[in-house]
Amino acid sequence: MKKHLLIYFLLLFSLKGFATHNRAGEITYESLGNNQYKITIATYTKDSAPADRCRLEINWGDGTSSILNRVNGVVDNSQDCKGTRSGEFVGNDVRKNLYTGTHAYPNAGTYILSFEDMNRNSGISNIPQSVNKPFYVQSELKVAPGVGPNSSPVLTNPPIDDGCLNRRFEHNPGAYDADGDLLTYSLVLCRESGGATIPTTYDPNIVQAPVTIDSLNGDLIWDKPQNIGQYNFAIQITEWRQTGNGGYRQIGYVVRDLQVDIKSCNNNPPVIQPVGPFCVEAGQNLNFNITAIDPDSGPALPPATGTAYDEVTMTAFGGPFEVIFPADSVYARGLQNVTATFNWDAKCEHVRKLPYQVTFKAEDDPSARVTNETKLVDLYTTEIQVVAPAPKNPQATGIKDAIDLSWDKSFCTDASGYKIYRREGTYGFVPSPCETGVPAYTGYKFHGETPHVDSLNFRDTTDLLNGVQYCYMVIAYFADSSESYASIEFCSSKQVESPLITNVDILNTDTQNGGIDIKWTAPPTIDSNTYPPPYSYKLFRADEIDGVNFVEVGNFPTITDTFYNDPALNTQDRGYNYKVEFYSGSPAVLASTSDPASSVFLEVQPSDESNILRFRHFTPWQNDTFVVFRENPTGSGVFDSLDLSFSNTYIDTGLVNGDNYCYKALSIGQYTAPNTPGNLLNNSQIACGSPLDTNAPCPPIAQADTINCEEDELRLSWSLSTDSGCVNDITYFNVYYKPSRDGDFPAQPMFSNITNFYLDISNQSVAGCYAITAVDDAGSDPNGQPNESMISNVICVEACPLIDFPNVFTPNGDGNNDFFTAINYKDVAELNIQVFNRWGTMVYESDSPIDFFENGWDGSDINTGQPCSDGVYYYVAHYTPTAITEVQEQVDKGFVHLFRN
Repeated sequence: MKKHLLIYFLLLFSLKGFATHNRAGEITYESLGNNQYKITIATYTKDSAPADRCRLEINWGDGTSSILNRVNGVVDNSQDCKGTRSGEFVGNDVRKNLYTGTHAYPNAGTYILSFEDMNRNSGISNIPQSVNKPFYVQSELKVAPGVGPNSSPVLTNPPIDDGCLNRRFEHNPGAYDADGDLLTYSLVLCRESGGATIPTTYDPNIVQAPVTIDSLNGDLIWDKPQNIGQYNFAIQITEWRQTGNGGYRQIGYVVRDLQVDIKSCNNNPPVIQPVGPFCVEAGQNLNFNITAIDPDSGPALPPATGTAYDEVTMTAFGGPFEVIFPADSVYARGLQNVTATFNWDAKCEHVRKLPYQVTFKAEDDPSARVTNETKLVDLYTTEIQVVAPAPKNPQATGIKDAIDLSWDKSFCTDASGYKIYRREGTYGFVPSPCETGVPAYTGYKFHGETPHVDSLNFRDTTDLLNGVQYCYMVIAYFADSSESYASIEFCSSKQVESPLITNVDILNTDTQNGGIDIKWTAPPTIDSNTYPPPYSYKLFRADEIDGVNFVEVGNFPTITDTFYNDPALNTQDRGYNYKVEFYSGSPAVLASTSDPASSVFLEVQPSDESNILRFRHFTPWQNDTFVVFRENPTGSGVFDSLDLSFSNTYIDTGLVNGDNYCYKALSIGQYTAPNTPGNLLNNSQIACGSPLDTNAPCPPIAQADTINCEEDELRLSWSLSTDSGCVNDITYFNVYYKPSRDGDFPAQPMFSNITNFYLDISNQSVAGCYAITAVDDAGSDPNGQPNESMISNVICVEACPLIDFPNVFTPNGDGNNDFFTAINYKDVAELNIQVFNRWGTMVYESDSPIDFFENGWDGSDINTGQPCSDGVYYYVAHYTPTAITEVQEQVDKGFVHLFRN
């Protein structure tokens, strides 16, 4: 079959010729289910070229290919093209051609759809020898069980555009994805035979001005073309589908090869005034105006007189025009400026997670003032989000041990189900435009869901406390994970049939004889048929405010006996947790149990000139206010109210480090359910603390002002950080040193107690790395310890090694020049030196730089111990410089004359 097709095409080409014609194109696809896809090849060809293709070959990416007929235009009855159509002339020497076919893929996989056709049109500036290069386009299709059926985006704006020299050029493919997948845009290289890329596509020596694309809305900008000519670029539109964990997975792409014709112009493009973005609720109408203004005017061409203005035409393309129940088409014309209206009745079928993109196109016509002038366009892309309405008429009803929720069916009946969110107490949330779902800042948390649009009830039995008002909001959710607006808040509480603890009040603070008052109320409602009198209580206590190991501490025989003073407790060091059991009948049967309630345990954390107070508690009521008391003076037993705190933390500032301060707190709380106790007052224990500076300063910012390695001179300087939160109570600085970049600085500084903001180092090797720390004044506080900052940025100084040898020495014992050693040396870490006589016998060796530099060679032969004779000796020195990074060994060779007389 393929052989026959090849012969067919050879015959076709021999008839039609190889004249160049391909200007632009792309491949898109549509899922038909069961791994079957409909493929559409779109090409834009030069209408005046003699070459024409009534059929094209598609490579399916699975090793097979097919011949596709052209399907648009009038019927083509020519001999070679029977059964096909002729394509459509769209103006400006452009013919649009569509070729379609279907294909079923046998297996899951990633497939590259492609077609190749001879040839591109001639004279494309950024594709050298374009007349000889085939036109090649590809798209990626993924068949995967976990992805589901997928159709590629369709491109609603043609890929042929005109531009002007030194004028900003804009193009947008107008991509719309019917599946609601996320689309991103990137520039890629054009391709030729076999899919080989064309590296000159964006060559700055040819294209010159940069070509960019907005990765999210697809606006291609060429700012500004510098040369006349035709240019081809390629845009890859990649599809991303959201996964179950909220991430995105790439599921395919379409590549558009587009052509831009840059001409010399005396024209400026119109400018569209920005609008949007917009949000519209399904069932509502979105209507807005958009205006474009053209800056050009001038004398009218004969026979007209006066001032001529460019006529401007406004159109639009994008997703809202491609859906079922589409937006009204946009079209308006006017002189110099034009205002068009966008109108769309949003439906539930339009609801999706990602916004729709609409691109408005304003095109001018300067023909009234300039003959044969190029028309220019401006594009503006805005977003429209369609949101489902909130579920209506939500209700919450408290029953025993549960709260029943209900709401009306979603206006959008294609919803997948509903999500329920809960918090204690109201928030008053009113969503902003386009604020869907229930945001976390409201304090609401996801609590459950019903998995069908007709599931309109939910029973909440999870961790419900007695006397607590629970508030809910419900949203509808959809298959693509989009969410409706949130319903109004609706609240209730479960029916209370158990005691409510109201007080766990610290009477006095002591390690052995502390006391706590515990109070509770009788159950607000009692089912006397199920739980007949007489009634009684048992009180239980657990150590620690979150304790669960309860022990019985009291038995109370009447329903009005709701108070107990719990003595002999260590209220100074720990809090306590209580619960009350309610009993019915004789013999007594457990009817219900209160929710546990703890005392308020006050913790004091010392800080610099302040104490941080934390009020820890676990209660079924809300403690929303704390009155803070401080003993004044300390030890007097007199506590003055200091301030109010509306959170579980309070910072007492302006204190003296080392002084002792004592505190207690009074919590003010209430149950949140209707008709439950409020104004619940409970004291904490007394807790004390001494402010202590434990906050280290911020590290200094270091720099090297002077580096003179040859003279061994270095000046380091530093400054204090200006970041907010840095307390600069600094008394001195430390300088740390390490010989290389590797490893850590030693525990002890090289220089300490520096009160200046600089340090001069001299008369020693300065090679190595340095860091500065700051030390604060906390050591002067009672029982205080100085705090040292983290190290500053590290300053490293490279070594400059030096070793010079003499060429004469006189080992005659006169105390002058008696040893052969280095004249000058510095920054030498390792050394091995050998000296040889003129017969090549080694007479001296040292592998210690310290030994050689301090003692040298005295002229004796290491083999015999006898003095060497006068003469010339040869030395070889292998040494490694001191360096902060790894360096290569160095070699120095030379001659030295030994004279004894």
